[in-house]
Amino acid sequence: MSLIFRLCNENDIEVIYSMSNDPTVRKNAFNSSLIPYEDHCKWYNESLMNKNRIMYIVEKDKAVIGQIRLDKQENKGIISYSIEKKNRSKGYGKEILGLIKSEARISGITILEGLVKKDNMASRKAFISNGFSESEDNSYFKYTYMLKGGNEVEINKNS
Repeated sequence: MSLIFRLCNENDIEVIYSMSNDPTVRKNAFNSSLIPYEDHCKWYNESLMNKNRIMYIVEKDKAVIGQIRLDKQENKGIISYSIEKKNRSKGYGKEILGLIKSEARISGITILEGLVKKDNMASRKAFISNGFSESEDNSYFKYTYMLKGGNEVEINKNS
């Protein structure tokens, strides 16, 4: 069975909290501090109500594989994702980033963007293997992908 996306709901608060505070996830996050539970609850409940934030749990055979979020800024979707600890190094990051393209298009998003710390090789490879263009900043890589009329197109790396 392949991966499925389902929208997060109030029952997912604990699984998202656990994944978010995993040491590897914190290391790869731009803010690497542990997240206090009270802060997470406030953020999570506000996120569920935010019409510009789309949060998914990714499952396979009803088991949680990870999560992915799109933060909409007009026609752009900013990607944030993480893989549950026991499911890392199995190619799920690559698969999730491939699948989010269809979800983004449904939501009216035409540009996908992800920011990745330079030492996060797994995420960098996942974005590149999905045709995202890479540009370098001082402390991270930016990955961009254009969606047009149902057909994905790679964008010029110099844009």
